[in-house]
Amino acid sequence: LFLAGFEAALEAFEQAGNSRDACQARSNLGYAYAELGDYERAERALRQALSTAERTGLTTVRSYARHNLGIVLAHRGQYAEARAVEEHALEEARKQRDVQLEGASRMYLSTIAFLAGDLAAAEREALAAADLIAVMPSVRASALARLSRALLAQGPSRLGEAVAAAREAMKLLELLGRMGEGEVLVRLAHAEALDAL
Repeated sequence: LFLAGFEAALEAFEQAGNSRDACQARSNLGYAYAELGDYERAERALRQALSTAERTGLTTVRSYARHNLGIVLAHRGQYAEARAVEEHALEEARKQRDVQLEGASRMYLSTIAFLAGDLAAAEREALAAADLIAVMPSVRASALARLSRALLAQGPSRLGEAVAAAREAMKLLELLGRMGEGEVLVRLAHAEALDAL
């Protein structure tokens, strides 16, 4: 239902000739496709939104479209490009002093590294994200879940650290009651850590 809403919004903005809001809607649609696992359509929508945002000077839309494109490319197995795109998003976040986007980009860099099998980088980026956004409990919980998974994948010698990170993430989730993006990952990391324990 929410996907149909994004598609309808995009169509309405395009019919009205409102290219600015159409670009934002296309970026949102790309994110929605990614959340549903339709990475091919997500990549198309995000690349188009990114191109339009660059051409028209929509700085925030450009940065978030690039950020979401990074993780989509990783899920499509294009790890080198994914990392380069996400690092670019991270640099834009720093220039804009957007701490939330900077933390989110580090989390995506952690996931990209994890998927590519670079567990040390996955750990490093997740830890940096958790430290950077410590004041945002829901985002910190998501970063700690990524940290736990990266530690757990490194073997039994890191199990204690993985369990500690997963438990802290779960405590934050319990404190909040619910989270948007990242709640499933927190629960998965906690279950995986307890299973390994």
